[in-house]
Amino acid sequence: MSTRASERLFHAIVVAGAAMAAGCPGNVVVESRAGGGGKTTGTSGTTSATSGMAHTASNSTSGTGGASVAASSSGASSSSAAIASSSRSASSSGSSSSASSGAGGAGGCANAKPLVIAAGVGTPSGIAVDATSVYWLEGGPGTDVLKVPICGGVPTTLTQYKPAIPGERIVVDATHVYWTDLYGVMNNQSSGSVKKLSIGGGMVTTLASTQTMPEGIAISGASVFWVNEGTGPNPMDGTVATTSTNGGAIKMLATSQSGPNGVAVDAANVYWTNALGGTVSQVPLGGGITTVLASGQSDPHGIAVDAANVYWTNWIPNGTVMKVPIGGGAITQLASSQGMPHDIAVDTKYAYWTNFLGEDSSVRRVPTAGGATTTLYAANNNNNTPPSQPYGIAIDAGYVYWTNSNTKEIMQLAKP
Repeated sequence: MSTRASERLFHAIVVAGAAMAAGCPGNVVVESRAGGGGKTTGTSGTTSATSGMAHTASNSTSGTGGASVAASSSGASSSSAAIASSSRSASSSGSSSSASSGAGGAGGCANAKPLVIAAGVGTPSGIAVDATSVYWLEGGPGTDVLKVPICGGVPTTLTQYKPAIPGERIVVDATHVYWTDLYGVMNNQSSGSVKKLSIGGGMVTTLASTQTMPEGIAISGASVFWVNEGTGPNPMDGTVATTSTNGGAIKMLATSQSGPNGVAVDAANVYWTNALGGTVSQVPLGGGITTVLASGQSDPHGIAVDAANVYWTNWIPNGTVMKVPIGGGAITQLASSQGMPHDIAVDTKYAYWTNFLGEDSSVRRVPTAGGATTTLYAANNNNNTPPSQPYGIAIDAGYVYWTNSNTKEIMQLAKP
């Protein structure tokens, strides 16, 4: 999220399930929600030049911390926030990347329409998925970390705790979930934190404290990466940081950044968006020279990466979805006229994203090679129905998952 009040979502939770889910014996879904499936609109393909440096891609974990990494096939949301186990690609906050299967990836849920697989009274934000479960942050005030079986069922609250401002984005690997908390006590912008928790629940471990409004998060191997937005209304003291998944010394990979938001990783580099500075940058995983891959962007937010390109969303004023080669080069516009596109995930064929704007409130995809944009889900935003405001997104081999922040739902849809 950026510094806008509309993005400061407060989280807390009471969740319940009802109605049996077809195709997933023993699981429960709350309801079916009409979607927009199949409508195609527009194409794009404008390009502009930038430069950068080259490298190769790979990956390891899953989630949506605002970014993601594609690795093997199509699938798991990147630990972005954006991407879980060796079968899923790494991702981070604000995006996700591809991977293998699992209950959802194997087609075990068999739903052709968007399903509400969990619902509650809190406001969900970041979302991540592994081979068996969907994980998310919910709050209002304070934050809960929850999970539900991939095909729906009765949600499990893994932990409840009460920071002043709730969790932002979440990622998952084979054993733990990791997330960022914007603020600590008394709305202190220098008291944010990075936390982890076993996927089975238990005690919360703080990996990093006294962080300045941490946003996107990603995992690569035994390291966790995140971006700190910085302090003040127009922060210029943002940072990109890393530490071991077991905790320890924190290393700053980049400093003096202008409002970093989403982050993604691959085998060689860390990538992030600077929302205020309008740039997309990269730095080697171990630190080194920062390279700007794209400049002149309009409030870039979520970010994802595959073996060839970096993808991101431009939030306002004319929401767009963009890509640039991981080694730098021409910038390509994949979609335009989107309603505040937020988080993004990629698989081997498509880029998927959430549109947060109330009148738009949709989930869409576009071929990573360019082409027509397809609406996978669109809420019925008339005077009698509140806008759903999709926020976080995650994917696996067979399904797309997202959070509806305003209508307080965890959603799932089979990939067309």
